[in-house]
Amino acid sequence: MDASRLNPRQKEAVFHGDGPLLIVAGAGTGKTRTLAFRIARLVSDGVPPDQILAVAFTNKAADELRGRVRSILRGKGSPPPISTFHSFGVRVLRQDAERLGFKRNFTIYDTSDQLSVMREVARESHVVGRDLDAKKLLWIISRAKNDGVAPDPGDGSDEYRLLAAQLYPRYAAALRAYNALDFDDLLLMTLRLFRDEERVLRAWKKRARHILVDEFQDTNHVQYDLVRLLAGRSGNLTVVGDDDQSIYGWRGAAPGNIHGFVRDWPQTKVITLDQNYRSTCTILTAANAVIENNPHRRPKNLWSDLGEGVPVTVLACRAGEDEASAVVERIVSLIAEKRCRGGDCAVMFRTNAQSRLFEDALRRAGLRYVVIGGMRFYDRKEVRDLVAYLSCLHNPRDEVSLLRILNYPPRGIGRETVHRLQAASLAGGRPLVEVMKGAASVEGVAERQAGAVTGFLARVEEMRRWFRPGSLAEATRRLVGAVGLEEALLRSVKDRDAGHRKVENVREVVSALAAFERGEPRADLGDYLAAANLSGREDESEEPAADSVVLLTVHAAKGLEFRHAFLAGFEEGLFPHERSCLAPGGLEEERRLAYVGMTRAMESLTITYTGERTRWAREVVCEPSRFLAELPEDAVRFEQASAAEGPGDAEDEARIAGEYLARIRSRL
Repeated sequence: MDASRLNPRQKEAVFHGDGPLLIVAGAGTGKTRTLAFRIARLVSDGVPPDQILAVAFTNKAADELRGRVRSILRGKGSPPPISTFHSFGVRVLRQDAERLGFKRNFTIYDTSDQLSVMREVARESHVVGRDLDAKKLLWIISRAKNDGVAPDPGDGSDEYRLLAAQLYPRYAAALRAYNALDFDDLLLMTLRLFRDEERVLRAWKKRARHILVDEFQDTNHVQYDLVRLLAGRSGNLTVVGDDDQSIYGWRGAAPGNIHGFVRDWPQTKVITLDQNYRSTCTILTAANAVIENNPHRRPKNLWSDLGEGVPVTVLACRAGEDEASAVVERIVSLIAEKRCRGGDCAVMFRTNAQSRLFEDALRRAGLRYVVIGGMRFYDRKEVRDLVAYLSCLHNPRDEVSLLRILNYPPRGIGRETVHRLQAASLAGGRPLVEVMKGAASVEGVAERQAGAVTGFLARVEEMRRWFRPGSLAEATRRLVGAVGLEEALLRSVKDRDAGHRKVENVREVVSALAAFERGEPRADLGDYLAAANLSGREDESEEPAADSVVLLTVHAAKGLEFRHAFLAGFEEGLFPHERSCLAPGGLEEERRLAYVGMTRAMESLTITYTGERTRWAREVVCEPSRFLAELPEDAVRFEQASAAEGPGDAEDEARIAGEYLARIRSRL
């Protein structure tokens, strides 16, 4: 095993002997390499691979770690089984689930199965009603399970918390009756088994003489307790993590686990990896200055020997459209100067809805792009649903769109009714919409369902009259409220933040319509739908992905790196996000998210801010993010985007952009 390329601290971690070890690994400091070498060193020293338990957080990360270990060993040993926490839980429970009252051939229920069980439990408990949000109930139960406790009813003021606490025993009993476990049970039941069955725990402790855990800052309370039980008070336990990169609090991660580690294992050897192999010194200086404002963190100061590099650019833009155009212009210049390919450039943002403007700008520039961690804007379900409404208003015979929205949001038109209407349409050779007008006469369609169908058609006819050239955005905003799209989206997911992100995407359609109308004031709904259809088509070109500019949220950027990174929308309420700041510790997590985004950059980092942004088809004045005020002035250069093309006074545009730039400076 050749460890000559490791730096002194990496070597210290790799060759640490027995006992607990905490590797605090900053962004880009080679933590995966260090962990892989440590595993390979254990195998080389004669530790049987089946007595090493290595845990990563995703299957992809586990595969990468396994491949690196195999490469280091070069055939002189086999990598140990490297898995996720949940895969480990399955291994344990397949052997001893019967001790918990389950058969070994238990089924693992996915979200759809869970929803069916929860709805059945609600019906049996006489909790009925079309508005019951089963996903929200399951989200509350899931968060409680991640903390290793039963749902807490609270003081009774939160109806869903109270309901989740009441229904949880019935939900758990139903899973047991079906010999099924949900995803959270794979961890919770494993923990219960270890706590209740000393013999089982002893057996697994023998099989886990050495435990190694990657991304320890992302562990929840149950995962932490599993590790604590397996390792014992003085076990051979290595954990790698960085509390500055803990950005998944919304799904149960507890960054405090890193701090608790030293408390529970006082004899812990702590090694900090702070030499960064990714970014220039200037980028690291800026990132360090921002994250230092977070309290209760393990101190570290990333450094690099890659040179000073260019200053971080803070780019002031007049509006969102100007922001997208300015960023794409810079990417075009980088590519034209042959300094990089498209895939070397990434645009990162706080919310998915921000991608639309950048997608439009990239298409105008003729650049290929790929959206990581999500679909293209016009391919997202909530966007497609709204566009389907618009399509039906424009063309009543668009049956694909009609069927998509006929019972969405739910209006009492069940699947059987739809099947009967379709059958009548086919049998009579008549358009579906014509059959729907006479739904009461269709065989098998009950009076109530027929009334819902004709009521829907009447509402569609009413809304169609709203849409005239010059009023498309306002009419669409009115439509969204009339059919209750936003409320349906908030009910459709158990994570309320995810629901709000979907709402933001719907509102972005309205903003897109407003922008379209400004450019094409005489256009009608059909003109917009044609433009949207073209922009939403899949790019079937077989050109290599390396030529595609990357668009992604900062959450999706974790673990990635790009030569040239653009961080968009550094404005109060957007980054940091207004809802996140309301939660305890939310501002600190938003700052960690900014730090993660900044440390993705290798050669250049550009941070953008707009003076105004279109939200819900209205121009909203924006304030610069407090994170901009935390940047060190000697590592930053301030620029303003050139005036937007089009009618207007260019000097006035430049003056306004200059004022926005001055507002950023005033925050420093």
